[in-house]
Amino acid sequence: MATINAAHVGTFVSRRAFQAFVDTLAPLSAFATDFRDQIAGPGDTVNVPVYDANTGTQDFVDYEDTPAGATSNIQVVIDKHKVNNIVLSDVQIANSSAANMADFAIQAGADLAKTVFQDILSVVTIANYANTELASLASAFDTDDVIDLKNTCDGANMPNARRSLVLDTGHFNALLKDTAIKSDASYGTDTGIRQGMIPSLVGFTPVYSSTGVPANGAENIVGFATTPSAVAVAMRYLNPARPEKYDRVQRLVDPGTGIVIGMREHYQEVTGNLYVSLEANYGYAVGQSTALTRVVSS
Repeated sequence: MATINAAHVGTFVSRRAFQAFVDTLAPLSAFATDFRDQIAGPGDTVNVPVYDANTGTQDFVDYEDTPAGATSNIQVVIDKHKVNNIVLSDVQIANSSAANMADFAIQAGADLAKTVFQDILSVVTIANYANTELASLASAFDTDDVIDLKNTCDGANMPNARRSLVLDTGHFNALLKDTAIKSDASYGTDTGIRQGMIPSLVGFTPVYSSTGVPANGAENIVGFATTPSAVAVAMRYLNPARPEKYDRVQRLVDPGTGIVIGMREHYQEVTGNLYVSLEANYGYAVGQSTALTRVVSS
């Protein structure tokens, strides 16, 4: 049984939990994001730039006076702080294999990410985004429904560039059954049937599947089509005021997305427990109301 040096358990767990956190938050790439390896505290403000694609092209005047496309900064307050404490006893550390510890860490990281994602998606409401498309039941959802959604987005003048589609797992998996996607002869690749992925579909690139799409109560959300300017999200590292009080503190940064979280580790000798705390320090704000179309079940 492959084991872990007890002194390195916190680092081992945090790294695997962080990778699961990043993977689970992949659909956030559909929004305007500002993830940087910088320190920010609660209440700090980050300006996230967004672009209104509907204002960009104008009649030529000259190369300075022709009106520019509307680029604006959405102020995002870093006012959200989510923490997942991973508590490991001496017995657990001594008796757990590296594989078991990795599985435990992956679940913890994914759980933190799902909580963050659902919190951000709380803004997906009719009050913020009036445009809507009624989806069929998950069992009957197919590419024709996605084409209807495209038509709704087209009618709302949603930009074609960087259109993404995020669906709950039930509706996404129904798409995987559609022969238009399941058959590589029809779709052009076997990524659907082999990997459970839909890289692109009728202009939505990509189509994300998520277990974290919240219904938002009576809103009955099962997904949404969006361009980045719909929601602005910022994430920063929260620096401990007294880092020397912990056995280890670390900022974990994903080089591809810039997603950053913090890790704090300490050992409680009275109980014999090791505490590995993963924390997300972030904020979000509603962007342009026409940049997102809600997909609802009723």
